[in-house]
Amino acid sequence: MMPIYINPPGPPTDPDELAQGTFDVIRESFPRYSPRESQLATIVITALTLRASQINDLAQMIPRSIFRYFGANVLNLPPDAGAPAEAVVVVFTRDTAGYTIEAEREFDFNDPATGQHHTFALLQDLVIPSGQSSGSGVVLARDDGTQANNIFNATVSPIDADDSILRVDQQGASAGGVDEEDDDDYLDRLTTRASLPVRPVWASDFAALVRVQFPQIFRTLFIDNFIPPDIYNAERAVAGLILDADGNDLEPTLGEDVEAYLKTQREWGFIANILSATYTLVDATYGFTINSGYDAQDVKTRSQDALAAYLSPARWGSSEGDGRDFTLKTTVYFWEIVTVLNNVIGLDRLTNLTIGVNGGAQVGTDVQLAGAIPLPRAGTISGTPDPTANLG
Repeated sequence: MMPIYINPPGPPTDPDELAQGTFDVIRESFPRYSPRESQLATIVITALTLRASQINDLAQMIPRSIFRYFGANVLNLPPDAGAPAEAVVVVFTRDTAGYTIEAEREFDFNDPATGQHHTFALLQDLVIPSGQSSGSGVVLARDDGTQANNIFNATVSPIDADDSILRVDQQGASAGGVDEEDDDDYLDRLTTRASLPVRPVWASDFAALVRVQFPQIFRTLFIDNFIPPDIYNAERAVAGLILDADGNDLEPTLGEDVEAYLKTQREWGFIANILSATYTLVDATYGFTINSGYDAQDVKTRSQDALAAYLSPARWGSSEGDGRDFTLKTTVYFWEIVTVLNNVIGLDRLTNLTIGVNGGAQVGTDVQLAGAIPLPRAGTISGTPDPTANLG
């Protein structure tokens, strides 16, 4: 939650509320005072309180602007400005004479799912050589944000008429649009950054710093004294994972940027590496009985979902909250699986349970995960209700 000193309660901005407060003050000296619209005092008070409400409203904007400027220019933590959605179009021309569709040419995308129109512009010149009648190019939405994401099979047309263009088709789906970071989210990041050491030292410092600096990173965990692939006793070294909210690895797209940033922040001689996530598929096979009044197929589905959630890299190593904070956990514990299944409403008791690495032998013991900071994923989860249970 944002500290009160960053988001202080502001003065009233409703002109009617301000005017009423003024009338109440007058009544303290003149109890029988009753304002009327035709009175000069009422007209003056109404005009002044309208102006005061505008000033009060403006005053409440100033602290946020100040902190945005401070964060961007002093702490080198700029707000996330957002990004436009990206799509690919195929432009078909009327003949094979050869054409160049200039960069910034605008196209209207009519989203068939919503009926909404979005303007995209060609990222760079699209050259269709002589002898060809089509070419593909990347277009960017004119507005930043997610509103133009996930558009499929849009009806695309040039905004300005062009006799050389026969038709335009969308290829694939639009993606990549990011909303501008709002004040509350940015100020939360800023206060976290201000609370961190000037130079990260411990693994937890690196994890917090990375998550604050890169809003795309939802989960991150660093370990001390590790240099990949197998040095676990290195001094002045850390290594970590960077994941999105679903537990997907962000190293392929952000790893180099994060490492480059950490080099500018770490102490001299410190080594900081971003690891590629190692996922282990875990299988589970179990039998169970159900409590009276429950549908066996429903209990089976919910028990499998519960195991999949337990083995999800989006929650692994977290015991509470939104799963953003997590700790190193290298083992899938057999008895934790038992607990997860026994907590499913309607499941009476387990009759058998084995677990194992996907495709390998399943046993009734713990499963060790691979990797320096390992993550599981649900493999083949097979639950079998008692044959006498109601299968629905």
